[in-house]
Amino acid sequence: LPMLAELHHSHFAEISHELAKELGIQNGEKVTVSTPRGKVHVTAMVTNRLKPFVIDGKTVHQIGVPWHWGWKGVDQLPGSKGDITNDLSSTVGDPNVFIQETKAFVCNVQKGVV
Repeated sequence: LPMLAELHHSHFAEISHELAKELGIQNGEKVTVSTPRGKVHVTAMVTNRLKPFVIDGKTVHQIGVPWHWGWKGVDQLPGSKGDITNDLSSTVGDPNVFIQETKAFVCNVQKGVV
């Protein structure tokens, strides 16, 4: 965890240029990612790594949100605290090893802290 927090000190969401343009979001701005279960406030990382795709004629956007931030943070890195992405998803553990199995879900992205 310290190595990951050192690489990027604050919680972020990777967002495609297309989605950022559609929502009026600039790289580095705060955004809110929400689901019916909860919301997290993160920094937008506008990137070429993600591209929208088309399903049955409809454009679908995907975002990437890492899972390794938490309320406690890392002592050596005061800025490493952040909302917990797991708050967005349901609690569904694999019955054999209890690993969270809902790492993909539908969400809403809004500009600013909402």
